[in-house]
Amino acid sequence: MTNSTFAIYGVSLEVPEDWTVEVNPKSNRQKCDIAFHMEEGNKFYLSWGVLNEAQERFKTLDEHVDFSLKQVQKGRDVDSLETVERKDGEVNGHRSIFARVSVLVRSGFMGRTATRRVFLSTHFYCPETMRFYVVYLLSGSAQVDEESMITTYRDVMSSFRCHPTSNPS
Repeated sequence: MTNSTFAIYGVSLEVPEDWTVEVNPKSNRQKCDIAFHMEEGNKFYLSWGVLNEAQERFKTLDEHVDFSLKQVQKGRDVDSLETVERKDGEVNGHRSIFARVSVLVRSGFMGRTATRRVFLSTHFYCPETMRFYVVYLLSGSAQVDEESMITTYRDVMSSFRCHPTSNPS
């Protein structure tokens, strides 16, 4: 599959050409929410906000990630959440935290059906643009090829640019 460059407000990433894009109409340079609709109901989300606001609210990036995962766990249809993997990484030169989570979601009449869904996330702070970034992918069903989904997520994240990289002279 071929990729194309998606860019907005100085952020760019390479995404598969068959993804459709939905930008929140209230988005602006300081705060933005974007959803990329993938095959099989999977969705890739990109959000950012003002870095100073995140740093006032959270002492560390780790605390920010913990808060985000607790918010997922509080979801009205979430029965349970298990962190499968959590590790430090790097996005465009910034420390990042990647999390892979297994979420059991209730659905159907009276919530009698439980479906396991995959949730991948990456959080990082960019002092150059004074933004914090939260990127995540949520599987649309239990019938997902998890390894393929993880590979696609990592490929997109490896292309992520939150600011121009400096070229040493």
